[in-house]
Amino acid sequence: MRNPFTYGVIASGNSFCNRTEEMEQLVRAAENGEKLHIHGNRRTGKTSLLKRTIRNIEETGGLCFYIDVWKCFEPSDFTRICGEAFAGYAERGGSALQKLSRIFSGISPSFSIGDDGKIALSFVPVPSADEGIPLRKLLEAPMRISEMEPGRTILVVMDEFQQVRKISGTRYERIIRSVIQEQQDIAWFFCGSSSTILMNMFQKRSSPLYRSCGQFPLGSIPSEHWRKHITDMFEGTGKTISDEALTLILNCTEGIPGYTQQLCHALWDLTDKGAEAHIVAKAVDLLID
Repeated sequence: MRNPFTYGVIASGNSFCNRTEEMEQLVRAAENGEKLHIHGNRRTGKTSLLKRTIRNIEETGGLCFYIDVWKCFEPSDFTRICGEAFAGYAERGGSALQKLSRIFSGISPSFSIGDDGKIALSFVPVPSADEGIPLRKLLEAPMRISEMEPGRTILVVMDEFQQVRKISGTRYERIIRSVIQEQQDIAWFFCGSSSTILMNMFQKRSSPLYRSCGQFPLGSIPSEHWRKHITDMFEGTGKTISDEALTLILNCTEGIPGYTQQLCHALWDLTDKGAEAHIVAKAVDLLID
């Protein structure tokens, strides 16, 4: 039987534990066109929460664009992945070429459409004095999409956003600020795994993005939600877990999702039928080793 606890990957389906209140708040923020910096300690499940929020918004007719900035190693990569994310709208029915011409008005990307219907974009390099023009035009794409889709919730998520600082200094941050402050009805969420860099980007007075977004702190999941979730996962696979074992787990992990899932994963593997406190101690030793 497959272990029901997952870690090191995005939690989805039954692996996702609660966060109902946070999801409702993020959905409302998206509907209101808010700009948010979502932050928390590592392994608090920020990406998993964002992915679940995106799914909920899309299920009710919203449009979401997820941009993983971690894939960027140089400034041109950021321009490309932003363009490809927004070009995905053109793949959602209708005339792709007509939509592309409206979305990317003012710039001339080179694109191709594969047999799978996916659009690949590239941009002709421009003189260094004008390097910000293609990016600014690209980041205006959500505004043009909103004009074609009046009344729809539109959300842009930039995950691992600290990579922007690493590849471009503060140059791109200035462009991003000038663009998002003009998009009143479009939501932008920024998050990442390097909390120190991100806090400097959004909280340091000298940063271009200083106080450009609201703060959305993400903490641990309360123990009462974990207790139900862990119990359900064990019982769903024909095993049990004692209250003492649950208490010891949550004392060890402090309810941080990544660590809780990892410890439960190890515990489940060590348990034949019932998980007790002494087996939790073995699981902890195993992980430390």
